[in-house]
Amino acid sequence: MWDDIKYFSPKEFACQHCGSGKGKIKLELVEKLDRLRELYGLPIVITSGYRCPKHPIAISRPTSSHIKGEAADILAKSSRERYVLLDLIFKHQLFKRIGISGKDNFIHVDVDKDKSQMLTWIY
Repeated sequence: MWDDIKYFSPKEFACQHCGSGKGKIKLELVEKLDRLRELYGLPIVITSGYRCPKHPIAISRPTSSHIKGEAADILAKSSRERYVLLDLIFKHQLFKRIGISGKDNFIHVDVDKDKSQMLTWIY
């Protein structure tokens, strides 16, 4: 339940294209991000959560876990911030699917069990 989520609100995970997504984001994902935020001790910004089917990125990537509400991108403004967040994710086994973008300063995390696990990739 969202009542147990301490650091995030459903609004932070809404589609940036249309604002929809209430009830579409998977609670498992949010719970893991909430735990990451607790461990990190600083705010975590969600740069992309749910993506509706008409979102431009969803159109170009129709198998994206964002469409299923099982993925989020979080801001990592510096290499140090990225390192600390990744270190916490790995130490506490929070996510098994992680994408890293140095160019756009985000870390993609997802809980999509329909896709290969134990992966880290670069955008």
